[in-house]
Amino acid sequence: MASVNKLSLYIGIPIIIVIYVAYLFYVNLGSDNASQQRIIDQHYENLINTTPQALVLGGSNAIFGLSAQMLSKETGLHFLNFSLRSEGFNNQNYREYISSLNSLDADSVEVVVYSSIQFSRELDRDLVRSNFNIFGESADVQLIPNKTFSRFMIESVKSVIEHRKLVFDEPEFYMINNYGDLIHSSVNCDYSRAGRRFESLSVEFQVEKVKDQVEFLKLTFPKAQILFVFPAEHYLDQGAMIENFSLVISKLPSYQNVAFIVDKTELSASEICDTEHHPNEIGRLKRTASILKELQALH
Repeated sequence: MASVNKLSLYIGIPIIIVIYVAYLFYVNLGSDNASQQRIIDQHYENLINTTPQALVLGGSNAIFGLSAQMLSKETGLHFLNFSLRSEGFNNQNYREYISSLNSLDADSVEVVVYSSIQFSRELDRDLVRSNFNIFGESADVQLIPNKTFSRFMIESVKSVIEHRKLVFDEPEFYMINNYGDLIHSSVNCDYSRAGRRFESLSVEFQVEKVKDQVEFLKLTFPKAQILFVFPAEHYLDQGAMIENFSLVISKLPSYQNVAFIVDKTELSASEICDTEHHPNEIGRLKRTASILKELQALH
């Protein structure tokens, strides 16, 4: 028995170490940025082909949940959606991305609809992700991966069962149209959670982060009417989310040409794609209609 235990020790532990080191190589070198790059390339192409009068900005909630095409049709202004997954993973990346749109005449932009979830839940977004590039890749070697090895193995087994092959880090979205809107049919919408409750950061923190973002938007688009949206999500306690955002707005200073909006659209589980802040196509119609009413009320 002792010899068997020693054999397990001398062979088993080195095997585990080798497997884990291989996993670290996968985590640090195996990132797939093709999806994000494709979205960025399409944004540039959309901008070359048209001169937008209005923009939709933000993260994945705005990709899944707002339609520049619908806003264009209903307002008569040509909207383009320049939202990016996780808003480029930190504010510096996203701001640099917006500033890199050289053919965009910022002075001709009349309306900016900015929709973001980051202010209510990502306390250390810019601290933790400060070394991330726009594809979510860290410049530092991760000795402690953000996905545990056990989770990786479970997902691998599940992938083999469901797809009969390994499918790692499938792109969060695949295709957008010439307005920058997500084509929902290219995404697997399978929301199966029981739902969760809303949890927010301190109001003071949210206020300071919002003020910083407002200053960037006003500086970048000096002539635009800015609609700063706290987006609708699917929660068991929707009222708590609305109450939180309303309190944040009450503590913000008044800005010229900036309107703060709490999107109170009620999204059911059947109107969600894959997570609370990603509406499916039906949910997007509802969210966009709500924002459209807010825009019409400003004019």
